[in-house]
Amino acid sequence: MIIDVHAYWDPARMPLEEMDRQIHRHGLECVVLSPPCTERFEPDKSPFMYAAQRFLLRNDLLRPIAELSARSFYDDQGHLRPVWRLFTRSGQPINKVTAPDNTGLLGAIAPYESMHAWYWLNPGTVLFWKQILRESAHHRVVGFKLHAYWHSFTVEQAEKVFFIAEETRRPLYLILGFGWLEGAIRFLEKFPSVDVIFGYGGFPYFDRLCRRIKPFKNAWVDLTSNHLEERTIADLVKILGPDRILYGSDCPYNFPDSKGNFDYSKTMDRIRGLHLDPQAEERILWRNAQNLLFERRSSRTRGSVEEALR
Repeated sequence: MIIDVHAYWDPARMPLEEMDRQIHRHGLECVVLSPPCTERFEPDKSPFMYAAQRFLLRNDLLRPIAELSARSFYDDQGHLRPVWRLFTRSGQPINKVTAPDNTGLLGAIAPYESMHAWYWLNPGTVLFWKQILRESAHHRVVGFKLHAYWHSFTVEQAEKVFFIAEETRRPLYLILGFGWLEGAIRFLEKFPSVDVIFGYGGFPYFDRLCRRIKPFKNAWVDLTSNHLEERTIADLVKILGPDRILYGSDCPYNFPDSKGNFDYSKTMDRIRGLHLDPQAEERILWRNAQNLLFERRSSRTRGSVEEALR
């Protein structure tokens, strides 16, 4: 059994019918999806771009260069600047979605029992809490998601989402942004009952983050994204141990087969290539996610949360 804790609904890249076939072909029990993050077809970054980012981000002295570059990727409207299109596989425009379509995602996955959802919020926009509380109570929603790198909101703006995660007893999937390291630690301290999954192996801090979060029992990382190569994955497993790590794919992006299509086996091979003992590999591939996302699930009444938000 395998549980993929992070994939995307992107009909232009992979219709859900095809994703469902991939899920069964590769023996996955379930996949947790996020709404689309771009307004149209999203091309992959070039291999060179990923390699350069890995090199810069793993070095504390060079990380500021990666941060300066990242700040220049998109203009004020969230559109990828033309010069950076040269570093994608197709050169097509990329326009960010600022308000993720959770409603559309829940409707799209309804026919597929193996698909669940992260309820993705952008605290930098106006949030309609009654709708959020109603929709996030859906039985397919496993928890909340924040992507500070993508949406560029502040630590202070994110706090209310942590509060909601605490009140509803849902985990929170968090992809950090630059300058977020200390804020992430403060959240772990302030909300000890909120299980936080740091996406993309703790991007953009990786092993540095993992060393900081190791004392916190409510902190996890997943192995999603092409930002992680086998050496980084091995380091994360060594620092945190297999009990604190989850498998994710970032499907349908990157990891192409010979025909250029996403291949689940390539994401799994990064873990199997570590030659862990069977129990450790099992915990990473599904047991940790099963416990965190499904066996621990409980919720308070929506009314108590609404009252606290007034």
